[in-house]
Amino acid sequence: MHMPPLNLPPMPAALGPGRQDFDALIRRRADAVTTETPEGPANADLLEALAHAFADEVDRANDARQYLRQRPLDYVDAVVLTGQAGPLVVDAVEYDRAPTYWQTKAGQVDSIIRGRDLDAYLRTGEARYAEAIGLQ
Repeated sequence: MHMPPLNLPPMPAALGPGRQDFDALIRRRADAVTTETPEGPANADLLEALAHAFADEVDRANDARQYLRQRPLDYVDAVVLTGQAGPLVVDAVEYDRAPTYWQTKAGQVDSIIRGRDLDAYLRTGEARYAEAIGLQ
């Protein structure tokens, strides 16, 4: 399926300490994944792409939330839905209250990544979290 290019706002010029810490978690888990299996390097690349895309979407959403004077979302508290309407970032509490509403708003959903599952996988490497974020 071909999707038209998205007109996304630019990434913030300077990444805050929260993003730097998140990037360090990504790097540590990717290094660990690289040595676990023969497919490790490819799996590490997939993990890095998925995790960085997630963080980029949350950063873009937080940039927009700043203009609306809303509280920024922490990576753990965010849910990123990717669908026909493009990526949609929602607070996990809001998503849990009405998942069907948010899935409908995103269009035909390709993926749903919960920040708490991604964070747990980056910290523990447990298979249940890898499955929850779509890596297995």
